[in-house]
Amino acid sequence: MKVGFEASRGLALLSRAPGNIVWTAAARAASFAIPLLVARRYGASVNTDAFFLAFGAITFFVAVGGVVLEQAIVPHAAALRGSGREAVEWLWQLVRTVGLIGVGLSAVSLAAVAIAARLQPRVELRALLTVGRTTGVAMIPTFAVLSSLAAGVLTGTGRYKAVCVGLLVRAVLAVAIVAIQPFQDVFWSLLTAFLGAEVGRAIFNIVASRWTLLNERKSDVAPMVAPARPSMSSVWRTTWPVSLSMAAAALSPIVDRVVAAGLMQGGVSLVEYGEKAYFLLVGTVVAGLQVTVLTHWSSNPKDGRGMWEELRDMTKLLCAASVLAVPALFFSGHTLASAIMGTRLTATVPEAAVLTGFYLVAIIPYTIGGLAVRALMARQRTRPILVLGIVKLGANIVGDVTLTSWVGLPGISLATVAAETLVALGALRYAHRDLTPPAAQ
Repeated sequence: MKVGFEASRGLALLSRAPGNIVWTAAARAASFAIPLLVARRYGASVNTDAFFLAFGAITFFVAVGGVVLEQAIVPHAAALRGSGREAVEWLWQLVRTVGLIGVGLSAVSLAAVAIAARLQPRVELRALLTVGRTTGVAMIPTFAVLSSLAAGVLTGTGRYKAVCVGLLVRAVLAVAIVAIQPFQDVFWSLLTAFLGAEVGRAIFNIVASRWTLLNERKSDVAPMVAPARPSMSSVWRTTWPVSLSMAAAALSPIVDRVVAAGLMQGGVSLVEYGEKAYFLLVGTVVAGLQVTVLTHWSSNPKDGRGMWEELRDMTKLLCAASVLAVPALFFSGHTLASAIMGTRLTATVPEAAVLTGFYLVAIIPYTIGGLAVRALMARQRTRPILVLGIVKLGANIVGDVTLTSWVGLPGISLATVAAETLVALGALRYAHRDLTPPAAQ
């Protein structure tokens, strides 16, 4: 009876996720249309190489600065639901501060683009990456962090659909500009498309956030004591550990590729393709689930005991499902590898299917660990997340070196399974310690 009640609690929260998953998948699918059209419109040339070399140099800063801010701001935004003009004043203060940080991030990005241009061996690419062009590309992180800030506010106020609409706006603008091709110069056309799309998304998200905060009535939210307005210091205090954690975790794929390069010719590409299958599910199903629980828990972060019970119950359900899911995911690696890489490549390199299978298995511990991390974020306890990021990096490095000597290339994705499992166990331990009072343990 008790087991059935616990399962029902976990299922009740999981049942809220399908809508968010559908919206997330739609937004991701629309964003995927951008590279498809760019490839067909411009092909592969020295101009596209130059742009994507510069763009690739800033993606790390967009991820660390944007994605982290979007998730870290959710609990703070949830605390101000129904505050009206006071919440709007807080939003503008945050926009000004984040805008300045974004400019600094763009300056660092500009330096990163210059370094990347110098390190690559092709002279014609360096000639194309002039200061004017690279400055335009480096401005993208400024608007990306503003977009992410407003996206976090929308998620925290229960408007995740608007976040997905913002991504659709970005995709539509980029596709429209690429289709129009406003300049003869391919580089400037691509720059206009990507920068214009990010500016459009930032404007949409900020306007939508202001409208939501201004028009949300106190009757629309659960009764609560009037919340204190979050200070800027409290926002950054919860954001910087997550930023550093993501920076550490972002080094893991680099390590994977370095190790793969020494194993076999084409190893780096196989790892890249295998990760596509991993992120296909992580970026849609898992992302939608994580947004659902983060929004739900951020609305009432003081109920630590209830939060832990829901997290525990969902973990039990996922562990029970993994008995069937793990072998199903592993053996579906061959099908997905063939779909992504082509049947000829997977037949030539049998390791590709095993590599992809292990990547898919890693989704299970990644999901469990991600849920526990969202519980910590909802409570604004983010310093343990930094420890988890370092653990993930260390475990991945050790696993890559040791497991590849045992099973070859698939050892890289097997190391990912091990690293994500350690993170999941550590995150659950931290969540249990924070959410349950000492007297109840």
